[in-house]
Order: sequence, then C-alpha cells, then structure tokens
Amino acid sequence: MSRNLDLNAEIVAGESAAGFYIGMKLHEIDHLLKEAEVIEYFQGFNLVKKINETTEYFLLKGFSGDLGASLYYGNGILRLEFNSSSELYCIYVYRGYLGNYKNVKIGESLNRLRENETLQYDEGDDMHYRVSQDGEYIPGLAIIALGDEEDSSNDDPVEGYCIHDWSMNSVEGYCMHDRSMNPVWVEFPDIPWSSIGWRMGAGEDYWVEWRSWYNDLTGAEKLSYKDKWREPEPWQGFFEFVENGTTPPWIGKRRDEIKAAAIPPNEGETEITSPRRIQALIRYYFKYPPIVIRARDEDFDSLYCDPIGFVWGVQVLPEGNVKVKKYSGYLIGEDNLEIKQPIP
Repeated sequence: MSRNLDLNAEIVAGESAAGFYIGMKLHEIDHLLKEAEVIEYFQGFNLVKKINETTEYFLLKGFSGDLGASLYYGNGILRLEFNSSSELYCIYVYRGYLGNYKNVKIGESLNRLRENETLQYDEGDDMHYRVSQDGEYIPGLAIIALGDEEDSSNDDPVEGYCIHDWSMNSVEGYCMHDRSMNPVWVEFPDIPWSSIGWRMGAGEDYWVEWRSWYNDLTGAEKLSYKDKWREPEPWQGFFEFVENGTTPPWIGKRRDEIKAAAIPPNEGETEITSPRRIQALIRYYFKYPPIVIRARDEDFDSLYCDPIGFVWGVQVLPEGNVKVKKYSGYLIGEDNLEIKQPIP
C-alpha cells in the first residue's frame, strides 16, 4: 500500500483513500511530516482559518487533549485522524479530491450512489450511512452531503467521504464496562448538540465512545441512567435519538428555519451572508454546475449555478463565517478555455 499522497486513489470503505490506509502508523509517513508545520493546540486557535490559508500539510496536536493528532492537507481536501496509539482510524476527503467510491466522485450526484446502495441520512452528524437490506448500519464509510429527512431523493452533490474504523478510536481513561460515563453534555458543556465539535477532536472521541458504551447497557441500566441524567432543555430528545434514531426537536426547528429562509436572490442582489439562507439556497435553489468550472479571479470553496445558469461561489471567511457571492469574473473550463455565463 502506498504511503504517499494520491488524490486520484480509489476510495475503499473501511480500508483506504488518498494513498493511506486505516491502521497505518503515524511514523510510516515521517517523510510527509518533515514537510508539515506542527501546531500544538491552544485556546483560541482558529482551525478554520488555518485550513483555509494552508495549501500544504500541517499537523495539529492536543486538539483532543493528548489523544492523538490530525494531519490536514491542501486547504482541507484531506484530513487524517490518528488515535492515541498513533494509528490512522479515519480519513476525510473533500472537494478537490479526484478519486471515486464505486465510480462516484465528490461533486457528483448522491443519487448515483443510491442506485446501488441504500443510504440513511443521520441528521445528528449530517452524514449519510450505508444500510443493509435488514436496516443494519454498514461500517466503514460515511458520505458527506446535504440531507433531508422528508425527501431522500434530493439530487444533492457528494461533498466528501469519511473512511473509518471507529472501533480503533477510544477515549483514554474510559472502559466499555465502566458504568459511570457522564452524558456528553456534562463532559463537554460548551459544545452544543448541533456543533461540529462532536465530529472532531475530543468531542468526537467522547461521543463515539459514549454511544458505543451506552448501547452496550441492558434495558434496566438504560432506564436507571436516564432517570439519573435528565435531559436539559437544549438536549431534549437525545436518548430517543440515540436509541431509536428519532429526529430531535432542534433538528425540526433547524429544518423549519432553513425552509423559511429559502428566498431566491432578488434582482441585483449579489452577496448573501445569512447562514440559514445560504443553507436554504444550497439545498433548495442552487445546483452543482453541469460542467467542470473554476473561477480565475477569486477563491471559492465551492461553486453553484442558479436556475438561470449564473454562477455563485461559497466562501468560508477566516473567522469561520460563510458568504455566498454572485461571480461575474472569468470562468475557466476543464480544457482551460473561457466559459460564458449563463451556463446552459
């Protein structure tokens, strides 16, 4: 197996992507780490800004206490997560990655994957998971794309893939047979349920271990635990979500807010900064361009087309906010020739 970056490598669920494989040791890529900036996490560190401004490698340590390290590459195209034993347990690939999973590349329709596999959207972590004919979760892969629990046929593009083996990641100091694990909101009171903090760093580590531990309890033990730890207001519906997959109230509220914000751009409107409206436009209004294009004059994290065919770009700002801007500059196609707007 290659130990060098390969942005064209095929994605193999539970095994490999980008030239790296699940289970490999951090020291096996020492030749890449020599090129990497090493950062010890500190309070106030702006991870989003660092990702956006770094085109090469950087290694982040201490984001999960002393539980491992994260290696980032190419403005967030690639992220490798190593556990406390320096073993690779999770590979994230995003826009800019050229490899495919079952012939479906990032940026292509999620419905192409649905032709061969049953997918279930988990609004708790905003990812799609593969399920068997018996409705059982198939481990090893998650698909990052917009979801809608009311319409599983939404023709949204794949935004990324998460190749993983969660069993390799554990939280030091906790045991699967320890019956005294605190609820996630007690252990990390500063991370809201809807936060991405449950998908990276110490929050993700604890969430995965706690959920596995809780599911291993007997029915009587679960009742006793829930009686001891009553859900606070922001976490109403948490246990129902964990046990049965029931959509929690905050997700329904978020869905209603997004739908209410689904207002198409006005004539002459060229910039949008409202987070909910941006989510609504990407989900219900914009479409992924029918051809490969890139903007020559500005940097965008992703490009979309409105129904007429004019191009809008999404920019993640250094402070972490998001902006959508109508792009009127020079567009370049796959053959490096100019593309005129509107795109048919």
